[in-house]
Amino acid sequence: MGFFDFFRKQEARPVGKCFLCDEDVTEKVYEDGTIASPAKWQLSDGEFLCDRCRKMRHLRKEEVQGHTFEEVSAATVAHGFPSPADFHMIRRVTAYRVTLGFLNGADDTFLFEYDEEHGLLLFPDGHVRQVSQLIQADLYEDGKQVREGSRLAGYTIFDYCTELKILLTFDDLDAPLEEIHFVGEGALVDRIDKERAVYKDMQSFAQKVLAFLRVLIHLQN
Repeated sequence: MGFFDFFRKQEARPVGKCFLCDEDVTEKVYEDGTIASPAKWQLSDGEFLCDRCRKMRHLRKEEVQGHTFEEVSAATVAHGFPSPADFHMIRRVTAYRVTLGFLNGADDTFLFEYDEEHGLLLFPDGHVRQVSQLIQADLYEDGKQVREGSRLAGYTIFDYCTELKILLTFDDLDAPLEEIHFVGEGALVDRIDKERAVYKDMQSFAQKVLAFLRVLIHLQN
């Protein structure tokens, strides 16, 4: 690539679908059709993996480049995640960081993924839970449950939200609870000033995730 190529107009052209998330994998091309930047992570047998899914499965570049779908699947399992053949993700709920006062989606982790076909929830450490065993989802802020129809906790000046999480209850005596962390320990955000707009944005996001999980519970009944 020459110096002046940086100033040439480029556009993204889809070349395939990521075998994990089914999103478009693209290459960048110039107006004359020549390739400016080839698609990342095309496997040796023609399958594609997007860079975001590679990071979220903790796959190193050398575990993907030049390998087949079966080899990359085996590497995924070696990192503690289910095989792509056993988990068909249709929805990924993003984890968020706060940068310059705004919520920014993380490109290397997530809160959970949902597989409708197999009825599974996948969590960031790779373990899965059966949606059919999910019986309750509740939102907590700073140790207090947020009741349906109520507002989240009020605040005073210089007050911070130090914990915002959803507590999931499963019909499983051996492992009845799971926690989804938005703010606090286990989250990408350790605390949020309640006077900042990003605090309300995180609240709204948590409420939407809660609603989604409660819909899943409703559909099991």
